[in-house]
Amino acid sequence: MSDKITLHNNMPDAEYFDGYSNYMSSHRLHSFSDCPAAFIAAEQADAEYKASAAMLLGTAIHTMILEPVFFLERYVVGYDPPVNPTTKQPYKTGTKKNNAWKSELESDGKTLLSVDEFNLICDCKNNVTSHSKANSALLIGKPEVVLRGELCGVPSQAKIDWLDLHNKTIVDLKTIDNIDKFQYNFSKFGYGRQMAFYRMMMRKYCQQDFAIKLVVVETTGIHRVGVFSFGGGALAHAEQQTVSAFSEYRRAKEKNVWPTKYEAIRELN
Repeated sequence: MSDKITLHNNMPDAEYFDGYSNYMSSHRLHSFSDCPAAFIAAEQADAEYKASAAMLLGTAIHTMILEPVFFLERYVVGYDPPVNPTTKQPYKTGTKKNNAWKSELESDGKTLLSVDEFNLICDCKNNVTSHSKANSALLIGKPEVVLRGELCGVPSQAKIDWLDLHNKTIVDLKTIDNIDKFQYNFSKFGYGRQMAFYRMMMRKYCQQDFAIKLVVVETTGIHRVGVFSFGGGALAHAEQQTVSAFSEYRRAKEKNVWPTKYEAIRELN
């Protein structure tokens, strides 16, 4: 692979995930950093990835907010589930009648959403649109932009939620059940290193530094929306961590040694 970074608009998911393990991504690098041994075991097992219900809902919210033109191509709302004539209630999820109804609706490749899920998604979309800072962050740019090329000596790829080339800004959309926990989740799930990964890819692509914004929307309650910036020393530190993680990955791959990170005795505080 050339070490040049290329930018791709409108890349289908199937193409992006084809040979996914051949490219380092921010998610894979985070998994490696957590535990190289678990990372390589999962890679070798080649287990089928199964998204959680929360992740599937988050994907639908992303589509509605970032790519609304594609929403009805990818989703169908189940307005009329079959009703049990005895109980006068809809057949429960998992029953033959409900499964048959669901299969019929999803026969064309669309994902089924309940009416409640659809209403929740619309509420999230409306609240993002009515939030001046969030709406402004997503006003100019393109969604789901893919970058591919070599980063830190490793074939890599990134899929950026929203890329504003005019204002040199990377925007990431996050969903969360309680926005008050976002600062904690930002650290727990390595979002800082994810943003650093994206920024490093963009810097190599166009030799410019991009600002980072995160639009966060609640999936519960009144669906509060917030916009967070990430920069300064914290972003510089996240980039250093990312470079270090790449170095550890190259070393592990070269020597075929994948530690658990618990080989030494640790002292409890």
